[in-house]
Amino acid sequence: ALVDVRRVDAVLPVPDMQRVGGKSWYWVFHSTGGTQMYRIISIADGEKHTNKLEVGDRGLGAWPSLHGVARVDAVLPVPDRQRVGAESRYWFFHTPADGRDRQVCRMIAVADGREHADTALTGDSDLSQWSSLADLDRVDAFLPVPTMQRAAGKSHFWVFHPNGVRTVSIADGEQHRDTLVGEDRALGQWVNLG
Repeated sequence: ALVDVRRVDAVLPVPDMQRVGGKSWYWVFHSTGGTQMYRIISIADGEKHTNKLEVGDRGLGAWPSLHGVARVDAVLPVPDRQRVGAESRYWFFHTPADGRDRQVCRMIAVADGREHADTALTGDSDLSQWSSLADLDRVDAFLPVPTMQRAAGKSHFWVFHPNGVRTVSIADGEQHRDTLVGEDRALGQWVNLG
């Protein structure tokens, strides 16, 4: 499924295509020759987790919600807005196509259904708008803390960034208030990343 891919930038599970018909589908954003593309792959259930390229590479222009985006860097699901009203919401952390090397964030919605129509819900905002990320210039990836999703009205995530990893929480509700709950530490402190 990843033949000819040199660097994976971000992965987004197709929200209504997880564990359907014995496999799960994903949008994989990757860079080729300085241009970011995406493809759709599937990974089968079972011990072997067989993978398959479902849809070949396409440009970001196929996503109306990504107008003005040069590169998707990381995707964070809005915890209490997954598969609600036949849509799922995400914060896309991205490098804009304005030529300035910076990272910004916007919220998009992806509809359930065959077309998976996407819509931008907010404009771009600086990372400084996130209290838990205010001192960062860039994030690389988010990983949900497994036992801390939608627990007591909050979801915890590990945030990987150029200087290490930190833990943040995001509250359910209209404001989705974010809080730093674990200070930065070196990646080497993770046994499997050391």
